Amino acid sequence: MRCDWSALIAVALFTSALFAGPPVSVLRLSGEPLEGELQSLEPTRLVLKGAGAEQAVELADVLQVDFTGSPAAKPDENRERVELADGSRLTGAAFSWLPPNANLTGAETITLPAEAVTAVRWGNEDALTKRWMELRAEPRSSDLLVVYRQERTALEGIEGVVEEVTAKSVEFKLDGEPLSAPREKVFGILFVRQAANSGRPAPIKLTTTAGETILSTKVEVEEDELLAMTAWGFSRRLRLSEIKRLDYSAGKVQYLSEIDTVQVGWKSPAPESLTAEFDLNDWALARDESLLGGPLLLPTSEGNPPLRYRRGLSLRAGVTATFTRPAEFGRFRATVALDPAAAEVGDAELSVQADGAELTRFRLSGSRVTPLDVELGASSKLTLSVEAGDSPTGDIVNLGDARLSK
Repeated sequence: MRCDWSALIAVALFTSALFAGPPVSVLRLSGEPLEGELQSLEPTRLVLKGAGAEQAVELADVLQVDFTGSPAAKPDENRERVELADGSRLTGAAFSWLPPNANLTGAETITLPAEAVTAVRWGNEDALTKRWMELRAEPRSSDLLVVYRQERTALEGIEGVVEEVTAKSVEFKLDGEPLSAPREKVFGILFVRQAANSGRPAPIKLTTTAGETILSTKVEVEEDELLAMTAWGFSRRLRLSEIKRLDYSAGKVQYLSEIDTVQVGWKSPAPESLTAEFDLNDWALARDESLLGGPLLLPTSEGNPPLRYRRGLSLRAGVTATFTRPAEFGRFRATVALDPAAAEVGDAELSVQADGAELTRFRLSGSRVTPLDVELGASSKLTLSVEAGDSPTGDIVNLGDARLSK
């Protein structure tokens, strides 16, 4: 029998294309990115295919995996937003709450402990978000029912005890007296009865294209789907095209932008309008964005667009910023350059110090990009000092992925 090799090759190529993994970008502890198609995701490693070859990467060396081919999803304003004690943020079509359980219904129904829920929000008016956040920040000793006032142009928080949440109402006790609030009059609920955590570590932070955040104990890929298991006892099954990022950085790194400064100083004369320390903080240091406004960018090779960094610091020349170093992290890494907007005429020097002792110093000019990697020893304080060049208030130094690691 004659074999039609051309047909077999065509079938093989079609099958290979059909099961091609999604394109991803992998950021490792070293800061070196890898790009390729995700072939498999196992408990301890992932396998990428790039340039015709496969490469296995241990998850212990992975900070995050970005699914670069996933299209951004348009937020559904009618979805009900639920926040959990571990930082997870979920959305669904219907939420109900009656201890000991809470339920969130969407493509699938999620059942979790009622005490895991810290907040639920139904209102989607952007103009009321600021007031919602203010109410969240206020100390309280009981649940807070947040209701509309003034024809849905204002919010009021009512302290009491939430008894039950249904599709139609919130059953509530105010000063011991029962109250039934129609759901359409309720913007959201802030719960005070909550679990501090689930008692189990969830080291994987999954972000969806729709803006959900799911803290997961384990994730598994099965063909074109991902199964995320949580410490609360429920799991979520998502299409790979719905995944934006898998963050494995918990316990491996601490981003400097997440650590409060102990002290911010200024070596050069500050503008007369800057008289208070908080003004100096805002003017001289930015976290996860450029001091010039917009995303944190570093220059790349000539002719290519600047590279955007999700995490990092932006420092104005003349500033000295000191951070407390968590004891478990003894190494400081970053990718450093002048902000592209200042690169043509800017120049500055960056000094890195541990407990006052200088570890390294280097000059930044033009579009030069410098990798930074220093051991901090037994120090308790990390200081970054930027010395001005010829333009004392115009040079901006950006530190992409500025992080402490073990």
